[in-house]
Amino acid sequence: LVDINGDERPDVAYAGDNLGNLWKFDLTNVDDTQWKVAFGGQPLFTATGPASLSSASRTIAQPITIAPTVRLNDRKKKLKDSAGKDVDVDVGGMMVTFGTGRNVTKADESDVNVQTLYSVLDNTRYRTVSTSKGKRLEVHPGGGTCTPIPKADCAPAPAALGIGVATAKLAKRAIVEQDGGKAGKIDLTDTLDWTTNNGWYMDFPAVGERQLKPIEMYDGSNILAVYSQVPAKGSNLNPNIETCDASTVDEERQYRTFINMMDGKKP
Repeated sequence: LVDINGDERPDVAYAGDNLGNLWKFDLTNVDDTQWKVAFGGQPLFTATGPASLSSASRTIAQPITIAPTVRLNDRKKKLKDSAGKDVDVDVGGMMVTFGTGRNVTKADESDVNVQTLYSVLDNTRYRTVSTSKGKRLEVHPGGGTCTPIPKADCAPAPAALGIGVATAKLAKRAIVEQDGGKAGKIDLTDTLDWTTNNGWYMDFPAVGERQLKPIEMYDGSNILAVYSQVPAKGSNLNPNIETCDASTVDEERQYRTFINMMDGKKP
């Protein structure tokens, strides 16, 4: 749930499903019977990934089982005015960050399809309207003077991002292992340009790694503290301690990643 204007009422909500769909719900209407799925009933984004890091095909649905983390986009993009001069303007909108992966069924424990950390842009703008219960927000349908340089009245039309990283125009990030796999650094070879890109993604590098815990913001900053894991198979061989049924016993392996929510750069 997100309260956009600080009136202690939720205005929108984001949630994922087991098919990789990231949904947005419009709760701005004063009449709760008018609350609806945003973007005309389409997901904001649908996450699909590869079977392995070496595969170029990204067609496998990636389940989303944690609540997304949301924050206003504070970045700027460079545009040219009518005289050809560079002008920095606010990107605006909200970044919605989530990881994929599931550990619910027996089959999930041995699932080795690649799971991914995403941070995608919701470009929706809002405007204030008067209602029978005071001022409320509503989704701006888009309009105003937006080219060549956006004016104060400019509002882009709300747009869903589609299926997969290519359609959504997401920049790639990657973990490069260091210290024998005990640590890693973020590869920024893929440039993120806010005039064309709508966020970024990073595939988890460990086999079976997935996102099963909420993502935290580190110390009130834009830095994400991401705790991902390879789930355990079974938990203890001591017959006096109850354990999960598993064909093999494997301890859980956890990974902690610090990464900037806005552009996927290192802290």
